[in-house]
Amino acid sequence: MKREILKQKLSEQHLTQGQLASKIGICENSMSRKMRGKREFRVSEVIAICNVLQIANPSEIFFDDDVLNSQRNISFRKGNR
Repeated sequence: MKREILKQKLSEQHLTQGQLASKIGICENSMSRKMRGKREFRVSEVIAICNVLQIANPSEIFFDDDVLNSQRNISFRKGNR
């Protein structure tokens, strides 16, 4: 996760971590742990955060570049599983 971008989005919306936590239905302590990388965000939380912060592309924040690059290099051939 790219915490600095998420923090920037919070600032742009004039929200604190605590306010975002409240809006997506988790406690402030849980949000703090997730923001520090101690816990993972659930898919439902990522969706809720994107809705609140008006983020169109969740991958810009919630996926590291190495994950995105590895996904681009995967090719599937017919019949392979």
